[in-house]
Amino acid sequence: MARCILVALSAVFVGSARAAWEDHDSTVRQYDLGPPMISNALQWVSTGCPEGIDYCGMLEFCEDTSDFPNVIFGYRHPCNDYDEEECECKAGPGPTIRLEPGNKYLLTMRNAAENAASVTNLHTHGLHIVGAGNSDDVTRHVNGGGNCLDYVWDITDDHPGGTYWYHAHHHGFTEPQVNGGAYGMLVVEDNKMINPDTPDWATNEILLMVARINGEIYGNGKQDEIIRMDANQWYRLRVGVVDVLAEPDWLTFGSGCEIHQVAADGIWRSKVPGPAKSKFFLTGSSRADFAIRCASSFHVLFGGAKAATVYVGAVHPDPFEMKEWVPKRPRSLQGIAEAVVPPENTFDVELTREGINNILWDPTTPLTTVSYGEVHEWTLTRSKTHPFHIHLYHVLIVQPGGCGEQHEEGEFYDSVSGNEYEECKVRFKASDVGQRCVLHCHVLNHEDNGAMGWVDVVGANMPRNDVVSPQYSCPVTPRWTPAPTGLAPAPTRRPIRSPGDTTTTASTDGKLVQDDENCSPMGEKAIECGAKSQDGRGETCCGGLICSGDRGRVCVENMEDAFSTATSSATSVTSMAQFGFAFTLSFGIAVSLIA
Repeated sequence: MARCILVALSAVFVGSARAAWEDHDSTVRQYDLGPPMISNALQWVSTGCPEGIDYCGMLEFCEDTSDFPNVIFGYRHPCNDYDEEECECKAGPGPTIRLEPGNKYLLTMRNAAENAASVTNLHTHGLHIVGAGNSDDVTRHVNGGGNCLDYVWDITDDHPGGTYWYHAHHHGFTEPQVNGGAYGMLVVEDNKMINPDTPDWATNEILLMVARINGEIYGNGKQDEIIRMDANQWYRLRVGVVDVLAEPDWLTFGSGCEIHQVAADGIWRSKVPGPAKSKFFLTGSSRADFAIRCASSFHVLFGGAKAATVYVGAVHPDPFEMKEWVPKRPRSLQGIAEAVVPPENTFDVELTREGINNILWDPTTPLTTVSYGEVHEWTLTRSKTHPFHIHLYHVLIVQPGGCGEQHEEGEFYDSVSGNEYEECKVRFKASDVGQRCVLHCHVLNHEDNGAMGWVDVVGANMPRNDVVSPQYSCPVTPRWTPAPTGLAPAPTRRPIRSPGDTTTTASTDGKLVQDDENCSPMGEKAIECGAKSQDGRGETCCGGLICSGDRGRVCVENMEDAFSTATSSATSVTSMAQFGFAFTLSFGIAVSLIA
């Protein structure tokens, strides 16, 4: 492979209840998102922040040039120089960022690359926030050598809850940095102010981000990621796709499942759930949420290549009910389809390698001006080869019959890939925020070469962000100084399965075995641990635990957390039971679940 890096995806298996914001002494918010190797969640503090900021946090951009020209990029928590493992620069995903409507966040991004010429920035893909000042303005940048750049994200009280992502977006460097691992998952919690009747199954989450790197498909950084589900239970599967070539392709699920798309690019469908299907067309920057329940194990494929194996275990009573639901729209997405659009609010967008409407990127000159508070209709062409993405706003497909395989008439998206030489008409309302609104081809080397532009949103009564916030030299501690804090307790989650459940278990040699009355719980030695004797007796590991053959043959949750003695294992089980932790999938163990 041209790049000797494993750019992965952020997959997190959250058992049942959404990982709710937790306050501890009103100082720290923290999410518990899964086992240690992937619970890489950004922490927010609520004290020590500047006036007007509800929560602040810090993220580091890093670079590893030890295998030049194969360079690794990534995001991480601020590291201490004495902690070599903590400071290792790892290719994507960065810490998962979770936000709540109605709060204002300050994120300080520190560029920890040693070379001062290593320039980067950050884009929050899909968020409905201003594109100027100290917010989502991609013309800002921060140099390496320990410089910092502050971002303020004002998440309005009616911001849509949904699945988003963030990535590097400095013009000329976007493609190598994203391909090198500079991206992460971002989730805005479901907005209960808009939709207090959000269905309960929406909290039963699985997060999966699929990456296509140099033609190969990775799930969770592996070419066969493993996800666990209980049989015949409804889950919300949040899927994001990272592909610097932005090639639209099919996300395909195996047989034995009922699957409905319920959201696209962070926005609920107009009616939930959508029709049941087994495959869905997605662009290289799409996010899609699915309601899914399965009776048997299956593969998830993207472009025909395996991204994950979903391992379906025991049958439990399903606490969730699937009903038809019509979500309410936030103000920014209302009154668009029925609006009368005057000619001055129409605009044609042709995307090519050479730019937008044959105009190369110019950060000083907009393509046109857009009136604030009004509905606009744009006509897109060549969006299949050059998928269209717009910052700040979501667009409504108004083209009769929809656009291409993916984009349905009457639904909202932030990235559009239609048919190559057919028109695709979209509408959006320039509401809540304005100023610089960037649009570009999401083939990232095309964007870097100039297939990007911006429109200037102007008008009376438009809130403005004209804050000048340049980069500054900073240590690991940002210039806002957080007060000493303790960690918030992890939220209690519904157990995925109880010890002793009869369920299929993966053994270390890749064979499927069944738990029975002879199985061993965590930490206890097992006879033929992880495999059954010929007569069907013998002992295996209970409840989907894994046999650790190199640690005294004991049953554990995952190899990295293998216990060396039965005593320490039993203590861990007791502790987990006391705090209500769910059994979570052991990421990082490759097993073959389907022949």
